[in-house]
Amino acid sequence: MDAVRALALALCVLPFVLIAPRWCSERPLSAPALALGIFVCAGLANVQWYVRPVVVSFIFFALTYWRTHNACQRGKFDTSDFIILPALFALWANMRPAFPLGLLIVLLSLVEVKPRTPALLLGGLCGLATLVNPYGWHLHSAAAGLVSSDFFMRLNDEWLSPDFHESLFLPLLAVLFLVVSAPKEGQTLS
Repeated sequence: MDAVRALALALCVLPFVLIAPRWCSERPLSAPALALGIFVCAGLANVQWYVRPVVVSFIFFALTYWRTHNACQRGKFDTSDFIILPALFALWANMRPAFPLGLLIVLLSLVEVKPRTPALLLGGLCGLATLVNPYGWHLHSAAAGLVSSDFFMRLNDEWLSPDFHESLFLPLLAVLFLVVSAPKEGQTLS
C-alpha cells in the first residue's frame, strides 16, 4: 500500500512539475511568485489528493495541456501531435471518463492555432480515439449519464458548488479575484 500511496502522490505532483517550469520560462516570474502560485493551485487541487484512480486524469490533462500549449506557442500542431494526442486520448478513455476535459483543451486551441482545419482534424482524431475502448460510444453515454444524475453529482462533495462562506474556499475566491483583476498581456498597472 505504501508503493500505491507513493505512486498516487507522484501522479498528483507531476502536473505541477510539467506545467510550472514551462509557464515560468515564458513569463518573467520571481521564485516567490512561482512558489505562491504552485502552493495556491496545489491547495485548490488537494481535494483529490488521495489514493483514487482520478489522479491518473491529472497526468493526462497535464500532458494534453502541455502538447496543446506548445502548439499554440508555435501557431500550429506538429506531425507528432497527430500521433501522440490521439494515443493519449485512447489511453485516457480506457482509464478514466474525464477525457472530455482534454477534448475541451484541444478545441480551445483553435483560438490560437492556424490554419484551423488541421486543428479540427486533430480534435476529431482525438475524439475518435476515445471510442477505442471495450464499450465504444456507450462509454460516452455512460459518462454523460453520470454527470446528469442528480444522485451521483451530490454523492461527491468536491462536485458541489463552492460555498464561499467556508474558509476552505477562500483560496478559490482569491484565485478568482486575481484572474478577473489581472492586467492583460502588454498592459501595465498605472
